[in-house]
Amino acid sequence: MPWGHIVYYGPEGIVSKARSGIAYPNGIARSPGGGLIYVAASSEPSVYAFKPTYDGALQLAGKATFRGFVPDNISVDAATGELLVSGFLNTLEMFRYNREVLFGTDARPASAIRRLIPSADARRRFAEESILIHSGDLLPSTTIAVVQRRNNMRRMVLGSVMADHIAICEYQQ
Repeated sequence: MPWGHIVYYGPEGIVSKARSGIAYPNGIARSPGGGLIYVAASSEPSVYAFKPTYDGALQLAGKATFRGFVPDNISVDAATGELLVSGFLNTLEMFRYNREVLFGTDARPASAIRRLIPSADARRRFAEESILIHSGDLLPSTTIAVVQRRNNMRRMVLGSVMADHIAICEYQQ
């Protein structure tokens, strides 16, 4: 159900609903310059791009809709502006894993990382590609992917709210 809201907390301490009617808003991130706010809507499954307005509202600027992929969290590569969207390929397996992880489980929910590249063409919105798909053995129920840059090295660090470790992957462009 589209009952979710995004709340704006302004510099004056004023709180307001910036956007309503989003189906399970889950991950949120900001573009490097702050001109766009990205929101993962897990129940749709989509990623929205919103432009903040002067009054604290969010105006729709773009949307990427997925098939066979439920977005969870978003991170933005500050150097490129690209979005890394972590998500699940089998939501029921992910829920089973989250429920059983405390008691021991053999579930290994498959996950994927999608890269969204903001497009200057308003009709295209995003260029999109899968950069990692794994069966769950790498990191069950992967919930976040971030880019780590040091010197000339670039890696992708993966995390999961339910796992006891992280995964570090070489990240190719």
